[in-house]
Amino acid sequence: MSDLPHKPSDEVIKYKDLQEVLIECADCEKELFKMLRIKPSDKVNKLLVKCPFCEGQSWLHELDGEYFQTSPDDLIVDEMYEDEDGVMIITMKGKNDA
Repeated sequence: MSDLPHKPSDEVIKYKDLQEVLIECADCEKELFKMLRIKPSDKVNKLLVKCPFCEGQSWLHELDGEYFQTSPDDLIVDEMYEDEDGVMIITMKGKNDA
């Protein structure tokens, strides 16, 4: 155990740090993406998610901390890139869409 580069307690996710953020389309209000904060930090995540249902998109979300991300059961990420302003643009599509 002494060979670890960190204390084992550094890897523990604390319940009080967990925060779920649901990202919905600003136009049709369908759920597009989920973010789960696992710990607070100075890292800022800027996200904009494009909607496959109505061709709209979410509001811009600025989230502080370290996050896990997932999509609803019926959607997958089609494309993901960072724009010149540091905003992660995520385009979703249906699992059954070609």
